[in-house]
Amino acid sequence: MEAVEKAPDPPSEGPGDEAPPSSDVEQSEPASEQGGADVPMTKSRMKKLARLERMKAAREAKRAAEKAAKVAHQAARREELAARLAAMTEEEKAALRDAHQASRAGRRADTAARKEKLAASLVGGVPLVLDLDFNEEMNDNDMRHLCQQLMYSYSANIRSPRPCHLHLVSLKGRLREMAGGLISGFANWQVTRTEASFDEHFKECKDRLVYLTADSENEIEEVDPDKIYIIGGLVDHNRHKGICQQRAVQAGVATPPPPPTPHHPPPRPP
Repeated sequence: MEAVEKAPDPPSEGPGDEAPPSSDVEQSEPASEQGGADVPMTKSRMKKLARLERMKAAREAKRAAEKAAKVAHQAARREELAARLAAMTEEEKAALRDAHQASRAGRRADTAARKEKLAASLVGGVPLVLDLDFNEEMNDNDMRHLCQQLMYSYSANIRSPRPCHLHLVSLKGRLREMAGGLISGFANWQVTRTEASFDEHFKECKDRLVYLTADSENEIEEVDPDKIYIIGGLVDHNRHKGICQQRAVQAGVATPPPPPTPHHPPPRPP
């Protein structure tokens, strides 16, 4: 018969050794103590969440009231128009239809003229660059505010007698997706879009770039048509103060020069 080997005894634990966990259950027991779902929230956190819920409910109630008021106003206008039409003669109705058609034709002509000016601005308009390379510095709420400002800027530009050639540079990531979802007709804007940064997009004429930033001590007094002006598209409530100035310096782009004074007139061109 073969001798059966006796298994060696386990080594004794020294004074500095720790015993291994006896089972998986014992390892998972303190999970709730490490920040699990059973950990209660603080009073300040609960108050903040309650306040946010109240604000959300108030916004929804306000929107519902505004929608109801709009529907009621439209219904009242329809009833008023129906009453007016009922009291009109056929000649007055025909005159009203003609005036309405003339008004629509005027609006269409204005829209066509604006589109023509915008198309011309893409060729000969003064370049105005919106630097949108701030995805990492803004949260979703800041980006929604930025989308509103983009809408206001585009609306003001199309109504200008001499619209600028808008360049949306570094348009990518979350901001591009959010703008496409929040801004009606964003895909049809007559602007130049690119994912490239401003110094890459204008690398052939980098000496013409001027970054307009509130962190600069200088202001421009008049627009130079030979320059390309850049505005930082950042909504941060001063959390990242100086970031546009730093970006301009790092890219080697000029900021507004100091205004001329009687003792220091602007240099004469060569």
